[in-house]
Amino acid sequence: MKSLKQILIKICHRVYPQKKTDLILIMSHMRSGSSLLEHILSTNDQILGIGEQNRIYRNKTDLELIEYRARWVLKKFLKRYKYSVDQILHSEYISDRSILKDNSIKCIFLIRKPMETISSIENLGGYPYNINNRGKFNSINYYNKRVSELIQISRLIPANSQFFLTYNELISKPDETLQSLRDFLELKTPLTKEYKLKPTTGKMGDRSENIKAGTIILTKSKTIKLGKEICSKLVANYKKAYNYFNFKQLLI
Repeated sequence: MKSLKQILIKICHRVYPQKKTDLILIMSHMRSGSSLLEHILSTNDQILGIGEQNRIYRNKTDLELIEYRARWVLKKFLKRYKYSVDQILHSEYISDRSILKDNSIKCIFLIRKPMETISSIENLGGYPYNINNRGKFNSINYYNKRVSELIQISRLIPANSQFFLTYNELISKPDETLQSLRDFLELKTPLTKEYKLKPTTGKMGDRSENIKAGTIILTKSKTIKLGKEICSKLVANYKKAYNYFNFKQLLI
């Protein structure tokens, strides 16, 4: 018997016999501004998105469901899009990284400074569980591991299929950053710091009130205190990732 997923894909292939949309994956970590970036992207008429879908993608067929789920949730069944978009914030969501080598996938790597990130995670109450073992979530271990993983993932992907930015660049110089991102994605219309809210805003991905502002806003959260050794390792991992991605961006 065919699964519901197989039936859904078969129906969608008949409804959309034309070329499927290409895919944008925001490869990032928690509290990096990925939901903000997703809202900015999916406000563009050429991009379809509903926020972080929190799905595990084992193969290319699973990736196709990003588009179909978004169409179903937003009830946009006929409109054509150039891209569909999702956020990938945990390594477990891509079980086979080789599927990212597809030329139809654009990866946007987004990172944020460690103390800002970890403070934001902890100020929001941490994370309810560890995806692997449902045990206690450690935001410091998560950040260190995830930033290193993003470098590993980047090395698998063609240079012309990836784009890099930081949270600070998105917040402090949005016009310049979004113009560069528009050029990378070859969009017909600009990306702007103002974005549309949707039925999933505040429910999928970022659940804070800030995401409902409809525009980029600068916020400050209470910085938590960590030991000197821990801070040094966090900063070192961030700098390693920043320098790696910055250098790779120059080569494109």
